[in-house]
Amino acid sequence: MAPAEESMTIVPNGNKVCPNNVKCVYVDDGVGFVSVIEKTKLIATIPVKLTTSDPYTCPESTYFWFNEILVADPCGNNYAGELRTLNVSTNKWGSPITIAGNDPVFMVGDPQNGELFITSFGYSEVTVLSSPTKLAKTISTCGTYTESSIYDKGNVYESIQKGYDQKTGNYAGCIDEINGSTNTVTATLWGDATNGPGTDGILAGISILGNAVYVNCELCYNSTLGTYGEVFFTTTNLAGWSSHNLGFANTYILWGSIYDPAKHAVAISSPYAYSYTTPITIFINARKTIIAQVNATGTSCYNPADKSLYGPASLSSPSSYYMISPKYVVKTIVLSYGELEPSGCAAN
Repeated sequence: MAPAEESMTIVPNGNKVCPNNVKCVYVDDGVGFVSVIEKTKLIATIPVKLTTSDPYTCPESTYFWFNEILVADPCGNNYAGELRTLNVSTNKWGSPITIAGNDPVFMVGDPQNGELFITSFGYSEVTVLSSPTKLAKTISTCGTYTESSIYDKGNVYESIQKGYDQKTGNYAGCIDEINGSTNTVTATLWGDATNGPGTDGILAGISILGNAVYVNCELCYNSTLGTYGEVFFTTTNLAGWSSHNLGFANTYILWGSIYDPAKHAVAISSPYAYSYTTPITIFINARKTIIAQVNATGTSCYNPADKSLYGPASLSSPSSYYMISPKYVVKTIVLSYGELEPSGCAAN
């Protein structure tokens, strides 16, 4: 006899709640909905709860922390920004979390002390919460527009598009290392350093594999290659740059980045090429060698339950979402609403 399937709770709006023994993926759409995916099946589309005192929304990213799905919403709290909270057991919205900085986008948690780091895109600061209601600290960053956050061995790393380097007088991309125990910036690496992405480089996704930090230069430029996407490398103590030409010159804008433990590789994606039609994800191992490439984006989040990556389709198909399995098999998931940003999903 086949085992009985676990029944799903049906909430009043007809959406299904993620089963207790399953890790679902929660996707924001940038408009006002969160989709819930169980494996490759869409089981819920939840509208953000709006009120007369909090009538605006434009969800940017989701993250599982404080036992809830947190949705960074720059338009919430009347455009001051807030974190909306979604109960995964009921699909119901709780009370929003007010943060110190405006325009919250990226979130990363410190499992050692339970704190949550939230970037404020365009405001040169990171808000640290020790609980949903307690502010631990506000940290100034090396630049204004944070593109990605990652946690590793007690430190948080922030990849930032551009900042002003007072030592050189140049504007360049930069990376901050934040000590999770003291909540202070302990190291900064600038893009204008030797072998780095240069002052013209716009930094984007960041991941860590071993002691190496993988950083996307979303758009770089030099006289030989022209405009190109490239991956640069540094160490976890941010001790200078190294670069390998991975062959994407004049082709792809490299954006999202995530470590894939099932493949022991860093997955780096472009939701589109300059033709705006072909999304890709490349997988780079610890030897900084490309080991695989698939025509799909898969760098929004990693689901440890199915050991798969999830990410949005190209700009031409905003209502499609991709899952990349451990064997590089690509499956398409059709959503009720589209999602374009590579930061907008989390596994509970």
